[in-house]
Amino acid sequence: MGVIDMVDMSRNLFSVQVEEVSEPKRIHTIKLTPRQYKLHNLLLEHSEHSKGRMTHKNMLERLDSEYRYTEECLKHPNKTFNNTNARRQLSDDLDAITTYGGFHKVYVGGRYATSELELRIHLLKEKIRVKKEWWKLSVKYKKAGLDGQTIMQFSGYEKDKWESYIQSEEEKLKEMENSYESESTYPN
Repeated sequence: MGVIDMVDMSRNLFSVQVEEVSEPKRIHTIKLTPRQYKLHNLLLEHSEHSKGRMTHKNMLERLDSEYRYTEECLKHPNKTFNNTNARRQLSDDLDAITTYGGFHKVYVGGRYATSELELRIHLLKEKIRVKKEWWKLSVKYKKAGLDGQTIMQFSGYEKDKWESYIQSEEEKLKEMENSYESESTYPN
């Protein structure tokens, strides 16, 4: 299994040197708070007993004593859900759980992945999203290297290469999702 060792952005944005390692390294050596452990247990329980996904609002309502979501809604009734402190804390806690190396579960949006196919679909979606962001970043680097020029034209080959790569990955995703749907009900 390889670990990304270095990305050399000065020569080629997409060249990655891979170093082989004998044993996996932890992603982060962080410690979770008691609230984050309670959130993990809630997600674990939900993933084992339900096919659907929990919304952030449902998570906050179930763990109201930890996040004080109801209290915040009563104090500030005109505040939108995305601007609440409780929602921000929940997002931070979900990020911590996602990057914590101690749990061998993968958070896939509202639940933990319960099958290999569900996990592979999630990872492929993430891969497509990241590749699109890398493409945007490479455009910015190329623009920055044009000595202050704001208009840039790509060769047709370079643009077609990225578009065809992303399109092929999206087609793989559709095939995987279709096979997953035929196996069982796709979790929402």
